[in-house]
Amino acid sequence: TLPDKPTVYPAVSRQRLIKSDPSFASHFEKSARAAALYLESKPLGVDCAGTRYLYGRLGTRLNSRFTSDLRLHNGIYLGSHHYPVLLAPSPSPKNVTSISAIVIDPHTFCSASVERPKWILGSPSAFFRAGGGDGHTVLTAEGLENALAAVAQQHDADSEETTVLFAAGASNLKRMLISPGYSKLLIYGDNDSPGLLAAKKCAQNHAARNMKTTVFVPSGPDDFSEQLRKTGSIDPIEVTEENANRNSVSNGWPAVTPLPTVSPMGGDISNESIPIVLRNTINEWAKIYGVPRAYPLFGFFSVLGGMASSYFSVEVRDGYVVQPNIYIVIVGPPGQIKSPSLGPYRKFLQQMEEPFKQLNAEIVNRFNADMALFRSKEKALKGALSKKVSIEQNERERLESDLQELHKTTPKAPILYHLYTQDATPEALVEAVACGFNLHLAPDEFATLLGACAKKGREDLRSILLTGYSGSDSVKQLRLTRAVNVPERISLSILSSTQDDVLLHSISQEQKFQSTADGFYQRIQFITAMKPDYSKGTSHE
Repeated sequence: TLPDKPTVYPAVSRQRLIKSDPSFASHFEKSARAAALYLESKPLGVDCAGTRYLYGRLGTRLNSRFTSDLRLHNGIYLGSHHYPVLLAPSPSPKNVTSISAIVIDPHTFCSASVERPKWILGSPSAFFRAGGGDGHTVLTAEGLENALAAVAQQHDADSEETTVLFAAGASNLKRMLISPGYSKLLIYGDNDSPGLLAAKKCAQNHAARNMKTTVFVPSGPDDFSEQLRKTGSIDPIEVTEENANRNSVSNGWPAVTPLPTVSPMGGDISNESIPIVLRNTINEWAKIYGVPRAYPLFGFFSVLGGMASSYFSVEVRDGYVVQPNIYIVIVGPPGQIKSPSLGPYRKFLQQMEEPFKQLNAEIVNRFNADMALFRSKEKALKGALSKKVSIEQNERERLESDLQELHKTTPKAPILYHLYTQDATPEALVEAVACGFNLHLAPDEFATLLGACAKKGREDLRSILLTGYSGSDSVKQLRLTRAVNVPERISLSILSSTQDDVLLHSISQEQKFQSTADGFYQRIQFITAMKPDYSKGTSHE
């Protein structure tokens, strides 16, 4: 998923209120259009499209008090089709500066199959209001459906006086700040890493304002609206000090089924050890390339772990969370088709990166245009300063000041989007992961990378490989000479191969000249299906 682009909202029926592309309008114009659209809409009826949509999502009828601020607009056209749209105001129905919209299919009363079924119009807003009373309690969640599912299960004496707000995503939940007139805040977050972090951040922001806050998450993988629809109730878990440092609260999740015992080193992995969903594919791949099953299987795990690293994390012990990045290196003598068996994975990553090529080209073109303009201004100022005789002192000082100000606006090197690289220099790696994606490093010969790590002055490369494994540490402290865009975090997966004697030589050099206490080699999963050839006189212990 690419980073957020400038928001473009769909056209609506009243062209005099909302143009076909209002993304270039000022915040004031957007707010005025949002308010007008909300005022055109009507409260939810007993059997209207908005009520039917919510019933379908939640599986239960709601107290109309909790949806009192929602409106249904029946006059919005997308293309040639007419759609009802469910609207929620922000910050309040009497002072609308922004609206959240859900486009509804008029036949199925589900979310419409359009390019953007959910969108926001108006000034930037961290939360929207669904309804509720005027008490001292606020309930909020990620998304309208989750907020309504949570408030529907409240059984407090003052539950009908609860104000129901919702945030459009975890990023908005993190920056939500409600008015100080409330004394109690109930936060219902999602049970994943971004959702839990956002809920905790929201609680911290309001606790600092002397507001009593409580955070809840679902007891399983479903969110609150899914729980309510499937079971008729929700099962929230309160986030306490004991579990607050985790990336998810695990109570209620299905038990993990362990894989069967893997075959010992020196032979191929057993067929029973391969997950059933992969078994046919891995066996077919191994047959085509004439390689052990372990080669394509662990190559698959490396690519899958990297692809999932933006969404999942693993708590290997209390308080120690890592990304599921896997460093895979296949070890064997020449002629074992090590690299060719990994070729399809590299091709797959290159295909995944294909959509970025046009985007990267546009980014580079914009940078080159900005740089050309910068150079022309710089040349003009330097040319004026070179006229030593004809320039007065005041004019010279002004030109020098303009030149200094111009240098402060030097265009920064562009951040390009990458998923895959074979360049293992520290500068190239840091630049490649500056976009925030997990980077798949696939050098042809892993021993070359090991040799570079062992060289004096290449400590940065070793540090990148160490921190990239966990996918969470900052690398801003690295002494990089050429890299401009240093990311907040670096996340790496490695997929490579090497010869057994070359690897043994690298390890022996490591033991002689460098301390091995940093756990670098322990992070690498070495895969070998070879049987030792003692005729070479090489020890394979």
